Amino acid sequence: MKRWFPDTVQGQIVVILVGALLATLVFVAVVLDLLRPEVPPMPPGPWPGALRVAMAAKALHAAPPDARPTIGTALSDEEMRILVGAPAPCSEIPETLHSRGQRLVLDILLADRPEPFVHRNCAAPSGMLITQVEFPSDAITVNMRINVHEGFAQNIIVVLPLAVGGGFLLILLVVLSLWTLWRVNQPLRRIARTVERFGVDAAVAPLPETGLREFRRLAQAFNRMQRRIAQLVTERSQMLMAVSHDLRTPLTRLKLRIELDDEQAPRHVLLRELDLMHRMIDGALSFLNDRQSKEAFEEVDLGALVESICIEFADSGKSVAYVGAYGLICPCQPTGLTRAVNNLVENACRYGRHVSADVRRDDGHAVIEIQDDGPGIPAGMRDAVLEPFARLDSARASDGGLGLGLSIVRDVVRRHDARLFLLDAEPHGLLVRILLPITPQP
Repeated sequence: MKRWFPDTVQGQIVVILVGALLATLVFVAVVLDLLRPEVPPMPPGPWPGALRVAMAAKALHAAPPDARPTIGTALSDEEMRILVGAPAPCSEIPETLHSRGQRLVLDILLADRPEPFVHRNCAAPSGMLITQVEFPSDAITVNMRINVHEGFAQNIIVVLPLAVGGGFLLILLVVLSLWTLWRVNQPLRRIARTVERFGVDAAVAPLPETGLREFRRLAQAFNRMQRRIAQLVTERSQMLMAVSHDLRTPLTRLKLRIELDDEQAPRHVLLRELDLMHRMIDGALSFLNDRQSKEAFEEVDLGALVESICIEFADSGKSVAYVGAYGLICPCQPTGLTRAVNNLVENACRYGRHVSADVRRDDGHAVIEIQDDGPGIPAGMRDAVLEPFARLDSARASDGGLGLGLSIVRDVVRRHDARLFLLDAEPHGLLVRILLPITPQP
């Protein structure tokens, strides 16, 4: 059933409508076949009465005059009365639509008679309405009762299948529509309940990604949003714990110096403690700002950008050299990429003595490489150090770092649809490689 039944709301509605119409056609065909009489009835309207009058007139015209009264009596019944001789009294009334049609049919059926006939509507003394057809040349008068239910049986035969088919179609559509609404409302209620719980508790179970295609996509989007929010809440909690933990040490040292009234404490020691706390707070704010960055992409000379960062570190006394090319234009977020490269160079200077930076083109990508001669990062820990607040050595918190530098680099690289690699340098150290697409970002 799943192979031919669509998995979209629109497709199922179309299948339901088409299926209901086909089922109705089959049902009507069966009803017509069951109700079909062996002898087809006369069609509704003036034709049955007109045909009886025309046949009686022709039969009496062909009969001998002395046999006509007997034949007229034999042909008479409750609906039609034949009089031979003087016509019955008639109070003529206006012609109706039914009688007009009957007259037109008689004109056709009796077109071969040279003698004209008189057709009129009358009100009999009993109050009954009749159609009177008089043939003066034969002295024959036919009184046909006007039945307000003329052709009722024939009409029923025509209308009944349509009425039954229409009713069946209506019932079928109502049942299938209710079933479709149930199928649509069930996942909507489930999604609504999950969203309500999510507003109170972010740790709710993810939505099942089943059902119609639209609901699968909605569930997938909600689950992605839930994972991102849960990750964001976790990272914020980690950041608060990390900042709180790392600020405690310098604050404790400052508190002790104040309580002990250590007037001999060098001023630069106090400034170093304050600068340490300042770097911790700046690192946390930088991490938050990078996560919310909506900086536009611009065409930038990557060589000039990386070289300017290297010059800043070299001017501060660090051994940093730029050995790359110039003129490599690449679309990027200048502020975000500058922060990422700055973090890489700063980490390289912190753990190595000599740092080199390179920019080049390679197979449709712009390559940025930062290499140091430090201890490097073990291969088994390279994925872990890219997570927020990750440190190889917890003792390194004393330098003001929160373990956010490489996490910020990873986020910037993701926004550029680029790739980040942590590799071993030769003969030792760490080589960080970023592959940036040169084609413009959409």
